[in-house]
Amino acid sequence: MRADGRYSCADVADLPLLWSGDVVVVGAGSAGCAAAVAAARYGASVLLVERNGFLGGTGVAVLDSFYGFFAPGADDRRIVGGIGWELCSRLLGDGQAFIRPSSYGAGSAVTYEPEALMICPELSGQRICG
Repeated sequence: MRADGRYSCADVADLPLLWSGDVVVVGAGSAGCAAAVAAARYGASVLLVERNGFLGGTGVAVLDSFYGFFAPGADDRRIVGGIGWELCSRLLGDGQAFIRPSSYGAGSAVTYEPEALMICPELSGQRICG
């Protein structure tokens, strides 16, 4: 190990290779899950690393609603899609979420059961541990 606490290539040359692939995503919160799914959909070999015992990050540990998918006001006009909306659609379809007006006229919110987020649906059936 060097004086700055970093390892050189020579220091790690004899360590076994634990994984080889294209993309490593560190953190399996909303952004990490979306990044891992997007990379995998483009054909990359992806390793998703999470320090907690569950996926979903703050969305599971603290929150219960997604905002930003709908235009401001009360018309429930969805203006944002993508992987985040795919997750909302699954939660809504499984009865694990509902759409409600948000506070202060900021558009509608998708309120969900936090434990339903612990598994990123796109990753189910994939090897995510061990």
